[in-house]
Amino acid sequence: MTTNIRIRRGNKADLPASAPSGMPLWCEDTKELFMGTGDSVVNPTTVNTDFVKNIVSQVLGQGVSLQGNGYLKVPVTSGKSVIIQWGCATGFGFGTSRDIYFPIAFPTTCGALAIAAGYYQGAGNKGSTAQVYRVAANRFHITSRFEQGSANIDWIAIGW
Repeated sequence: MTTNIRIRRGNKADLPASAPSGMPLWCEDTKELFMGTGDSVVNPTTVNTDFVKNIVSQVLGQGVSLQGNGYLKVPVTSGKSVIIQWGCATGFGFGTSRDIYFPIAFPTTCGALAIAAGYYQGAGNKGSTAQVYRVAANRFHITSRFEQGSANIDWIAIGW
């Protein structure tokens, strides 16, 4: 099934009072993007985060979660998306080992995963490493190798 995306173009002075929800409106004279909400037209850079989240979701047609542990689905072909996920795993001390679950499972696979550790207390000048094991479509496993202190581990994953 083909989905057509309609984009209205024109001058800013000619913007309508309303447009269908999710419809992009491009002002050729001012180079600004506006979005229809169903009952109005707004500039998405000046409205609240919930509206931006909803518009991004509608324009991409797939989904988004703009949380600390979140994701963005980017459509690439009919019914297929590249998914970018991110998050923070907290409370890792020496030898801490546990599974970290993605906000949503990748339909096929996690293609790439990167992690970074940041100390919060007792770090001193000791070394820090964390090892990732068993990357799956819905989770990955981390074992910390910090010499002292505790840390949070930030991560980002890309899959499809």
